[in-house]
Amino acid sequence: MTLRGFAAAFCFLWPNVSVASDDVYCMAEAIYFEARNQTDIGQLAVAVVIRNRMNHPDYPDTACKVARQGRLSDGRLRRHQCQFSYYCDGKPETFEDLRAWKKAINLARMTLEAQLEIVGLDDATHYHATYVQPDWANDLQPCTQIGDHRFYTKP
Repeated sequence: MTLRGFAAAFCFLWPNVSVASDDVYCMAEAIYFEARNQTDIGQLAVAVVIRNRMNHPDYPDTACKVARQGRLSDGRLRRHQCQFSYYCDGKPETFEDLRAWKKAINLARMTLEAQLEIVGLDDATHYHATYVQPDWANDLQPCTQIGDHRFYTKP
């Protein structure tokens, strides 16, 4: 199933307690660097995956730990060995598009504070860009494709 419109994917909002500002920042950082070229729903989908991981027992419980999770070598992150590719691609995390950065902050806050859900991504914990085929994708259940990203759940 491919979702093309923002309205087609919005499902419902659940009210939530306040969220740590670090979680908002880290989720916004991941949205900005992983999906700022995607539609609103594509950016929200990345946020939902991070939130789903935060709530899954196999992953860390904060957005910062989820977004910055990676393989270590000599105490340092190994290049291109992070769960979210932007974090260890060797490039500095600088926010050059301030409009996109503000939007990412708002989307992160909405995802965390309102417990946003997207139909088809209820349990999604993984995604990748359509131009790559990571080995791990063969072990997961495809959910949907939104924009340039394919989303998966654990079977």
